[in-house]
Amino acid sequence: MVVMDEMTLRQEHTAFYRWSGKGVTPRVKTKRNPTTRVSFFGGLCLSDKKQVVHLTKKQNSTEMIEFLETIKKKYTEQIEIQLTKHIETIAKINEKKEEKEKIYKGLILICLDGAGFHRSKQLKRYLRDNYGIFELFRFPTYSPDLNPQEHVWKALRKHLSKVEGMYTFSEKVDRACRFLLTQKFDYKFV
Repeated sequence: MVVMDEMTLRQEHTAFYRWSGKGVTPRVKTKRNPTTRVSFFGGLCLSDKKQVVHLTKKQNSTEMIEFLETIKKKYTEQIEIQLTKHIETIAKINEKKEEKEKIYKGLILICLDGAGFHRSKQLKRYLRDNYGIFELFRFPTYSPDLNPQEHVWKALRKHLSKVEGMYTFSEKVDRACRFLLTQKFDYKFV
């Protein structure tokens, strides 16, 4: 099972984990520059506790499909071993069922939130073309606490806040990638 989410990393400083007076929220003035941001698609594999990461400038259906392709490539060997048997099993189960009762299970369960591009026609077509590989599960609305990937983003932001202002933006992105790809994240799916 892979739980996924997206996050944007900006060059600007954030008020995350800063020293300030008691009861005072620190204010950091910034000028936003849209060219100095990177979006991360991250997927936490709950079996090996490791991340699959895809960097991009935008969060949209095309990039979501690229991310799913990255996941598929990472698990190609396991998919090839199990896919034919899996599809045959599902076909046998569905053989005597009416259309509305049929099940469509995939080898990789992808857990998504309610972002608009998670429901696009382009994504639905991709999933249809990759029948038996992916199965979708949608989190309830306004429930980021249920998604273990949100806890990974929180850990990443905490890690980056320790070095805020010490590195260029590209070094910050590099540190983020290194952190995500070298750590194991033992978060549970609630």
